[in-house]
Amino acid sequence: YMGQYCEINLKRAVPLALAVLNISNPQIAIMDILSKLSHDTDAELSQRAIIALGLIGSGTNNSRIAGMLRQLAVYYNKEPNHLFVVRIAQGLLHMGKGLISIQPYYSDRFLLHKVGMAGIITLLHSCLDMANIMHGKYHWTLYYLGLAMYPRMLFTPVSYTHLRAHETGRNLVCRLLLEKKKLRIQYSFFR
Repeated sequence: YMGQYCEINLKRAVPLALAVLNISNPQIAIMDILSKLSHDTDAELSQRAIIALGLIGSGTNNSRIAGMLRQLAVYYNKEPNHLFVVRIAQGLLHMGKGLISIQPYYSDRFLLHKVGMAGIITLLHSCLDMANIMHGKYHWTLYYLGLAMYPRMLFTPVSYTHLRAHETGRNLVCRLLLEKKKLRIQYSFFR
């Protein structure tokens, strides 16, 4: 295993490499590796693993990753840098309430979206120096991820009747009674 027998700089890059290979695609084996690395004694490695957890679950609302991130928030509640990274990862996980994901490809992983991939690589490059870039003056490099964000669903216009179906119970009953009365009046008018 490369994470055990290599020098520290290579070990610190492993979570980011796993993240770019599985972006918005949470797999249990990858989640377990990143969860173990997020509790490492090396602060840089653990912070990168936490960011990687957010990236592999970005926009998916994955409940397992959400639970891991909640536990990490409790575990690192006395360390502000770790807590900052956990909050970023939670924001990535619940991005757009599950309606937006990070995708470096066009149309079902067929064509590479170069601008989106550049945004992802820019973020990952800034994560290589967490202390000076992410925790320093350049935390705005997170905005580069916006280049790779895409909606997870197709937006279509919805009819007024469909919107009325999502009303509360009291309003719905009142509306149905009014429509029934209106139909009765129209029916008697045409008789």
